Amino acid sequence: MLINMSLAMLLSAAALSCSPQSLDLPRRIGKWDATLLGNHRIVIHVSDASGIAVRVHIPWRRRDKHPELIDTVVTDETGHRVQNVYRKTILREFGDLAFEPTAGAGTYFLYHLPHITHGSYYPSVEYTTPAVIAGSAWSDAIAKKDWIDLPEASAERFESVSELDAFTPMEVIASPTETEDLLRKNPASQFLVFPEDRHLSIRMWDDLPYRWAERGANTPFEGAAKRGEYYAFQLGVWAARTDLESVNVSFTALKSATGQTIKDKAITCYNTSGVDYRGIPFTVDLKVSKGKIQPLWCGIDIAESTKPGTYSGTATVTAKGQNSIQIPINLKVENIIA
Repeated sequence: MLINMSLAMLLSAAALSCSPQSLDLPRRIGKWDATLLGNHRIVIHVSDASGIAVRVHIPWRRRDKHPELIDTVVTDETGHRVQNVYRKTILREFGDLAFEPTAGAGTYFLYHLPHITHGSYYPSVEYTTPAVIAGSAWSDAIAKKDWIDLPEASAERFESVSELDAFTPMEVIASPTETEDLLRKNPASQFLVFPEDRHLSIRMWDDLPYRWAERGANTPFEGAAKRGEYYAFQLGVWAARTDLESVNVSFTALKSATGQTIKDKAITCYNTSGVDYRGIPFTVDLKVSKGKIQPLWCGIDIAESTKPGTYSGTATVTAKGQNSIQIPINLKVENIIA
């Protein structure tokens, strides 16, 4: 189960499970001085260093809104900075860059979120802006060349300086084309729902994660829990085409093939209802603006006496004036006490 995996293993598994067309790269943990270079880098392999530059395509799928305003620092394997770097295209979905392979063929690192930290008790981060340090003659020569004529280096993997700093698959954006494809596949839906495991918390409110675009919307939720566990999961609501009002979710009982039941009253959505400090039940008039993503955190109270097996039911997500969406739930209760 994912619950027993470290974040590094989770990131690697998520990246490697993508189809060849996904253009995603493996994600690992590395080691370097983050105070100088930031917390994230791309490992690049240069095989042909015979020319004045190599080109590299980085499918970084960044969640920051303006990557063109942030510097890119290239170093060789020993840490020496490469001065001659040409930023041809810097978009959120990808970057196309060229650099001089000063150390010959081998490994290079591209740090794409370098920053300065201010303060110690309440530190703040300031991302460094692009620095013009490349020689003008070199840059002019690259600008005049046909891009395809430059030897191509390969982006091999993403690395973060620690598990805490690592981007999860929930922070890897879908491209505009992938988002439009998803809408075309659901032409009648004003909103879409994306079930998600508790280990991959929803972290972006304005961008769809790539994994959602690849998997599709309104898919069944599959989970595994222990007896006696309070099991949490998410339903991500995307207000794709309109503002949503009075968003709510209701549940059926979950039933096993042998007739065992987890009652519907044992399932709660924290975002839409609850009990206040006086013990009085309340509901929330939940609104989601057009284009925004709202996570609905849900919990299932699984009694210790629950028989092992797979329990199935339905979550129904509604919004005022909109057609409802039903999400099948299949929860495997293992023969383990929490």
